[in-house]
Formats: sequence, C-alpha cells, structure tokens
Amino acid sequence: MANPYKNEKTCKFTTYTEITDKMREVIYELVYTDKTKTLICQECDISTTTLYRWFHWDEFTKELTKERRTKFNQIGDKAIEKLMKLVEQDDDKRSQLNAIKMVLQENGLCNDRLNIDQITTNNIIVTIATEDEE
Repeated sequence: MANPYKNEKTCKFTTYTEITDKMREVIYELVYTDKTKTLICQECDISTTTLYRWFHWDEFTKELTKERRTKFNQIGDKAIEKLMKLVEQDDDKRSQLNAIKMVLQENGLCNDRLNIDQITTNNIIVTIATEDEE
C-alpha cells in the first residue's frame, strides 16, 4: 500500500512505495538511540507530523519492527548468558528465584499452576504441576 506524504516544504503530496534512506535513518535512530522523537526529527530534518504519518504506514512499521527484532537478537545471547549466571549464583536468592522462573517460562514449563515459594531460610522450592493436577 502506498503512503501519501505531504512534503512540508513544497506542500505537494508524494507517494512512497518503498522505504527511503531518510526513513531508514529515522528507524535506526528510534531503535538504537535514546533520543526523543522530536530530537530525531530535528536531526533528520523532518517534521514530527511526517514521522507520525510514517507510523501509520504499514511498510514503515514493519521495517521498524524488523529492526527492533534484529536489535533484540543481537543482545539476546548476552541476556541469556547473564540469566544463566543468575540461575547458578548462590548469593542472591531472590534474583536466583526470578531467573529460574524466567527460564522455566521460556521453556514452556511454567504455567499458572507453577508454585515457587521462598522459605525464610533462603531455601527455594520449585513445584511444577503435572497434567493430572491441573
């Protein structure tokens, strides 16, 4: 679907059929920086109105989502490594408990019937309900 876009300088409408270099630049800034949308628009020489029009264009939002997934894939290995360190560490039981729960959830072993209790002696008890108990 084409994106009607009004050029703020010429007041003419332009129709985009593909992502432009300017759009790619904006997407990069949105995903990989902590800048505000207003600052990104200023630095990329577009109006905030233009940016919000782009947000309503399916191709732009698909490309933005794709770039966000790429970013998360890049940091995913680091996150998993740190999570596993939390699971194995013994000094912070609360963090260890949350890490265990997260690993179980990601592996489909944690559902509404999962019962994780932290006893005041810092022992962690994990009980996984069987299909018969559900």
